[in-house]
Amino acid sequence: GSRDLRYQLASHVDIRSEVAVTMDKVRESFFVPQTGIVPDTITGAVALNRSGAQVLRMFTFFNDTRISYQNTFNHIHSLSLNLGLQYLHETTEQDEGFGYNSATDELTGVGYGLSSLRSIGGSLGGYKWLNDYFSADYSLLGKYFLSFNASVDGSSRFGEQADDGPVVRLGSRN
Repeated sequence: GSRDLRYQLASHVDIRSEVAVTMDKVRESFFVPQTGIVPDTITGAVALNRSGAQVLRMFTFFNDTRISYQNTFNHIHSLSLNLGLQYLHETTEQDEGFGYNSATDELTGVGYGLSSLRSIGGSLGGYKWLNDYFSADYSLLGKYFLSFNASVDGSSRFGEQADDGPVVRLGSRN
């Protein structure tokens, strides 16, 4: 979901902030039967039938806050200015399990496979992103236009070897 808030500071100046949150959970499972399917080779064994299950959880928070100025002077000159900040934080978690060689094709869950061939795993991930931006648009008589845009980004995905300078470090990977 998202929410957009606006506040008029003065006749030509306003502040706007958009906040969005996304939460997602995906569950999936599969079963490949022995009947009618060619066996597969896995590490140290032949897989006659295969089953698997996965759960993936994702959470994202996003915010875009800006201050804007818009005005027209003498019905000739139009000026629009925006100064803003965007922030994104995402985390993910993945859990998975795989089973091989259950006794029959009717036993389709991961737990029914041979325990010596069963594998489980997962991962945690995430990143942060920050963006500062400025834009200016000028119009003369609605015929001639001039635009200027600038942006600076920082991300935890840049890694530890990023050179110092205008790069903003947002923390280590989650």
